[in-house]
Amino acid sequence: MNASQNKTSFKIWLMVALMAAVLNVNAMPVEDIEILNITLFDKQRVDRTAYLYTYQVTLINNGPAIDELKGTVSRQRVWHQSGRFLRDGILPVVSSIGPTTLPDAELVIGNVEFGEIMTPTDTITIQQDSRVPFDPSQLSWSFEGIPGGLNLPPDPGEEGKATLEGIDADGDGLRDDLQRYIMLNFGQVALSAKSLVDLAKAQQDSLTVTDKDESIALANRSNRAFECVIYSVHAEQGLGGDITSENLDEVEKRERDLIVLTFNTEPRLLTYLNYMKQLEGEFFSTASLFPEPLKESCAFDPDAI
Repeated sequence: MNASQNKTSFKIWLMVALMAAVLNVNAMPVEDIEILNITLFDKQRVDRTAYLYTYQVTLINNGPAIDELKGTVSRQRVWHQSGRFLRDGILPVVSSIGPTTLPDAELVIGNVEFGEIMTPTDTITIQQDSRVPFDPSQLSWSFEGIPGGLNLPPDPGEEGKATLEGIDADGDGLRDDLQRYIMLNFGQVALSAKSLVDLAKAQQDSLTVTDKDESIALANRSNRAFECVIYSVHAEQGLGGDITSENLDEVEKRERDLIVLTFNTEPRLLTYLNYMKQLEGEFFSTASLFPEPLKESCAFDPDAI
């Protein structure tokens, strides 16, 4: 590969990496968590005026069960005037202008059932200027997690990008990051999730094909999986009739997002491009764009889902 091709491949990889960053593969915002109590756990002096305060937090889940719940604390903005911190004419308790910093702002909580009250073993740590009034109950919180009961493998994180194959901790034949993305975004509709899993497995296998014959066989399998996704999107809408342009737009978006996530490192993208090069000049059959022929492309029985 010459310098120009290297430069082009890098640009493509950079675009893919940026697109992957905005796709939801890990967690979703959670709005139903309520802080019940914040208790001082430890206090350490840093210098003449600053202290580190470590707090334990008690909370309740007022919504559906959540797994892998995490909380993040942030400071409220308070305006400084004449050496005092004023908000609505009242001496405030938190400042984001200097007296308060957050050395450890993340609270790892875990799995929480509906209505469960929990005090996680994890804590948060705040550094505070002792000359400025402070009330931890005035801190702002945000939470994220995944719906309970999905039994997903853990997020592989950066370790999952270290090899072409990635990590498949539960041995289901699909990389864990792809599995999490599909189930978090489409798991509520079993047919859609199953069809996307088959498509993702086909895309993923392009990283391990070794010759042209294998590439052609995989491309045929990938085409059938793509057609099954068209059927699943049409069935998901439950309107009957023919395949619509809106169906096809949605399928193309789902396929594009899977491609972005599957080939999310430069080595993976270059391997995929080499696989595509093996297919140059080949022609592949496709099913007609009607529900029944597309349904027959599924590698499973859609009626049994």
